[in-house]
Amino acid sequence: IRVYDQNHRYAHRDKYSWTTLSDASNAYNDMFPTGATSEQLAQWIKDNLAPFPGGDQAALKEWVEKTGGAASEPTSWHEEKNRGVQLQYAKSIGINDIIASVTYDKAKNYSKSYNNKTGALESSHVDRKTTTAYVQDKIHVSDKWDLTPALRYAKYSSFETTDAKGSTVQGKGNTHLLTPVLNTEYMFDDTSSMYLGWTKIYRPLKEGDYSTADYINKTPLDDEKGDAWTLGVRKDLDDKTSLAVHYDLTRMSNAIATLPVWNDSKGEFTSSPLNAKEDKKSFNVTLDHQFDDHFTISASYSHMKDKWSAKNGYILDPSWGYSNSSDINTAINSLRPQNHYSLNMSYENGKFYTGLLTNWYTGCSDYAFTSNRFLVLDWNMNYEVTKDMTAYLTVTNLTNEAYETSYNSWNGKGSSAMPGRCIMVGMKYSF
Repeated sequence: IRVYDQNHRYAHRDKYSWTTLSDASNAYNDMFPTGATSEQLAQWIKDNLAPFPGGDQAALKEWVEKTGGAASEPTSWHEEKNRGVQLQYAKSIGINDIIASVTYDKAKNYSKSYNNKTGALESSHVDRKTTTAYVQDKIHVSDKWDLTPALRYAKYSSFETTDAKGSTVQGKGNTHLLTPVLNTEYMFDDTSSMYLGWTKIYRPLKEGDYSTADYINKTPLDDEKGDAWTLGVRKDLDDKTSLAVHYDLTRMSNAIATLPVWNDSKGEFTSSPLNAKEDKKSFNVTLDHQFDDHFTISASYSHMKDKWSAKNGYILDPSWGYSNSSDINTAINSLRPQNHYSLNMSYENGKFYTGLLTNWYTGCSDYAFTSNRFLVLDWNMNYEVTKDMTAYLTVTNLTNEAYETSYNSWNGKGSSAMPGRCIMVGMKYSF
């Protein structure tokens, strides 16, 4: 039995001016049209830019006062209140391991602010009630075969939005659905096994979706639905080598996307939020091999791809192709490396262990990344000084590679840089 009451406040605080100049770059260029010496640059930074936090605290306080003073208490903020109760019961009956759960949740999200003219506190909120329940039975059919069926029920109330004047707007109404799940795992023998899974997907419309109607036909969007399949196989090729393959397919028969489709009333293609189809595929293969009692390698390869398409007779803009950065397929597949290769080599001899991990990212789009590929090395070493004490050394990003594994559209390409080289030395003692 679990009862929870969560209260979070997210405040809007600082608006900090990093320079006393209205346009620092133009002022710098006007002052040094042919470039500045290192001494001139250091003096200009000291005179015009904010002191680095953690440095001269007196200078930092003086700068804060000079640029408008410290931030006051916020005049606008968000609050989140989430309350609920969860009951869970589990029991083994013969070959069946049964788990059941019921959860009731009531969530409210508030937006609060002080009116600049009257000083009065104004508040609006969105609330929704959710009831979810599931029952799962892991059936040990035999020593080699497990079968796990499950049912999940979800009921969501309509979103109710109340503005600062007390007016309430509802979404499309209550929605509910019973979704099944089926997973199975079978061991052919001691050297090979396989698993297979299927899940029915259901995601009700969120508050933002309710206000997003189909711009062309003025019809509300439908809840998102789909199916997910998972397949995996493992095989020991011999007593020193094993191979594993994993494939995942998620097929959304009804997803939400903004696509450029033909608009008869305007006689042109119009970007419109609508229900669409989406296919998500991922593939992974792993190979482990032990050369001898000391040297082992583990290699893997991963690939993912998404594809969106229109449905319900919509005609897509033919110029909406992979060369267009606004194409959702181009965007979603460009925001991550297409291929990820990994190789871990380890050596162990008595009290000594060392390993080198190689990560190679390829197929990185120039749209989102600073390079098409990145090679990143991590190295670690352990030595057992005594049975209770171990000394270790780790170096992540051994070559100090500048790389990214994700993209931030707000800050631009290269803004989500991963950490540079980091060296850590330590001792671990157990008692």
